[in-house]
Amino acid sequence: MNTASAALEPRLTNKKNRNNIFKRFWKTRFLFLLFLPALVYYVVFHYIPMWGVSLAFMEYSVWGGLAGSTWVGLDNFKMFFNTPDAYMATKNTLLIGFIEMAVCFPITIVFSLLLNEIRSVKYKKVVQTVSYLPHFLSTVVICGLITTLLDPETGGINMLISALGGEPIYFMTKPEWFRPIWVLSDVWKNTGWSTIVYLAAISSVDPGLYEAARLDGAGRIRQMTSITIPSILPTIITMLILKFGHLMGASMEKAMLLGGPYEVATVLSLHSYRLSFGAVPNYGLSTAIGLFTSLVNLSLLLATNYVSEKVTDNGIL
Repeated sequence: MNTASAALEPRLTNKKNRNNIFKRFWKTRFLFLLFLPALVYYVVFHYIPMWGVSLAFMEYSVWGGLAGSTWVGLDNFKMFFNTPDAYMATKNTLLIGFIEMAVCFPITIVFSLLLNEIRSVKYKKVVQTVSYLPHFLSTVVICGLITTLLDPETGGINMLISALGGEPIYFMTKPEWFRPIWVLSDVWKNTGWSTIVYLAAISSVDPGLYEAARLDGAGRIRQMTSITIPSILPTIITMLILKFGHLMGASMEKAMLLGGPYEVATVLSLHSYRLSFGAVPNYGLSTAIGLFTSLVNLSLLLATNYVSEKVTDNGIL
């Protein structure tokens, strides 16, 4: 009898667990229903298209499709690394990524800290709203504004330079100006929007810490450096790791629309686009470049996360 009961006990436990799972699911069915559109979106537009990555290992035939294409292994990657533009496009992408991170990332943190120090609620809301607005402008609009302002004949910047007695500068044709223009436009477009995460982290800091610091005679700068920054350090590290995961994500649209010199404006995404829609399309080579970019981004993210966990005990994985 005892043996039979012992044998039945695991089955009864499993059945009870299944019933509990079903009950919990049924109680939260409307939450799952709200989640369903997001799930469908990611499955349809992110997971199913991953099958297309196999193009990187094929000599793709438009008429035959994936099934009728020839498997060539790593030949597309070898072809890419042997092209003269491979080094140039990789270097440009990495340089833009590192410069963006070195400039935009600290500016966002400093701007968030300064916003937090504004005591007038109305003024703070105005500043936040104005700084958020550029984020909602499309890349086409941003690049149009840049090229209009920097036009050598009718652009506002060159008109000001001429009024001050200088010579107009052909900004968009000079290699030394392309990366600064790119990065400064990103600072203007994304800084305000990126502060949302940091302001949310700052708002969760215990106000009692600030009160205790004021009683001890700490000024606002000391409170910022001794309380605010250490409190939001995990958020800063998380955002830094995520930034490294997008280091090779220089926008193809922006590189194309700004129309800078070929030797500095050719990034990997633009190089891939040209191969896909050029006179002789090479979809396999284009996909190989995209896969290479994704693998580098993944490697940088994992390496940054590993170093962060070893140094600060904070990570995202």
